[in-house]
Amino acid sequence: MTVTPQAAALPAPTYGIPEPASYGDPQRNGLTANDLFEAITEHLFFSLGRRASGASIHDLYLALSLAVRDRLVTRQLASDAALKQAPARWWLSLRRVPDRSPAGQQPADAGDP
Repeated sequence: MTVTPQAAALPAPTYGIPEPASYGDPQRNGLTANDLFEAITEHLFFSLGRRASGASIHDLYLALSLAVRDRLVTRQLASDAALKQAPARWWLSLRRVPDRSPAGQQPADAGDP
């Protein structure tokens, strides 16, 4: 089976699933201290079901990790979308690389045809 650049550039089916509204939301993806603090408190309440006043160190760690994961996933999806937009470049090299072993030494595959 041969893969052509045209076949690789076809858009993936979306199955009618919309992009999340938070994809471009600066509060959800912002890197300022206030944005990160808001995301941590949001994850404490909505994802973990804890109030900030009664949260343990482990709860804070989980909320922080979820907030950081939100930002990483958003950037990964944006990067994937940008790479799919870039033109595909394919090449095939048939050039043989010469053996660079010192003189007098036999290469390891010298006996193979």
